[in-house]
Amino acid sequence: MPDGFVLLGRGADLVPILDAEWWQAHQAHAPRARQRYDALPPLHRSVRRAAVLRLVSTGRPVPPEDIAAELGAPLPDVAAAMADLERALFFLVRDGAGAASWAFPVTAEATPHHLAFSTGERLDAA
Repeated sequence: MPDGFVLLGRGADLVPILDAEWWQAHQAHAPRARQRYDALPPLHRSVRRAAVLRLVSTGRPVPPEDIAAELGAPLPDVAAAMADLERALFFLVRDGAGAASWAFPVTAEATPHHLAFSTGERLDAA
């Protein structure tokens, strides 16, 4: 693939687009995404942040019990927030056990997108 292209997932296909087109679309989408995030209730933002940070530090799915303990929040409220984040907003994805396995932009699952943090952690990107 020549420089200047980004591979964009469209269903099962990877479609090359000019990186300038991708950047323009990204810039147009960013304010809407920020508005959606800012509109979240405080507990939802805290749950997502805790899931992202724990995924980065451990590389493993994060059970709702761990998030509830970290936040000092009731487990039913945390579990409901996780369900909302997954179902309605797609800021988080749970595995079969109910643990956060994806909390955008990171995941505990293997993907072709790898991250390396300046603090030494390595993780896959969602």
